[in-house]
Order: sequence, then structure tokens, then C-alpha cells
Amino acid sequence: MTYTDSSGISMLITLSRTLGQRADTLSVAALSAHYEQVWRILGLEEVFPVFPTVDAALQTPAAGDVPGTAEEWANA
Repeated sequence: MTYTDSSGISMLITLSRTLGQRADTLSVAALSAHYEQVWRILGLEEVFPVFPTVDAALQTPAAGDVPGTAEEWANA
């Protein structure tokens, strides 16, 4: 992502909630330094997991694939 505004962030939150109702998870990967700061300020890392790389995000089991929550996996 090279740019987003509040409507883009709102759309990501809505998508994350919709996926959560289906026992799935939206992950974010490879944020720029600017968006890492925005994510922290807004507390978005609590809404969906943030990974340093796309590969790291893809290696994490999907919520429906294994028992437990995304938070449990993040803290493992």
C-alpha cells in the first residue's frame, strides 16, 4: 500500500470484521515505516495481525485451519 486515508482504513476494518464472522483473518504485511506508525497510533494491530513480510504472513496458519485464536498464535 502506498497510500490510504480514513475511508481505506475503515474498509479494512469492515473486511476484517466480515472475515472474523467466517472464522477467517485479514493480515497486513510489509508496512512502510509511516504506516507502521499509523497502525500503532490507531491501535490497528489489535484489529488484525501485522507481519514484517508477506512470507511471514503466509506461513501463519489461517484462523480456520488450527484451533485457537490469532491472538494466541501471535503470543505463542
